[in-house]
Amino acid sequence: MPYTVQEQFMKAISLLYSIVFLTACVSISISDDQYQSASSGVTGCAPKDITIKDQVKTLKPGVMPTWTAVCKGEEYRCSGTQIVQCTKAK
Repeated sequence: MPYTVQEQFMKAISLLYSIVFLTACVSISISDDQYQSASSGVTGCAPKDITIKDQVKTLKPGVMPTWTAVCKGEEYRCSGTQIVQCTKAK
């Protein structure tokens, strides 16, 4: 027997929630290599010259991950997902 419109809608919503959940989980599992690459352009250091520490990963909506990128003795506090911003720590 074919699905009703309501059943099809509920299946679509369930699929959407699954995709959103999996996407959130993937974004939390960012490697140091990815942090180094993301920090590289903003700090002016090559990714291989950057050490990453103090990563704060979160699933909270509206809260971006943060980390510290260390290069040539300078520390930069960074945050972002699609657009990364880093400021030199004092």
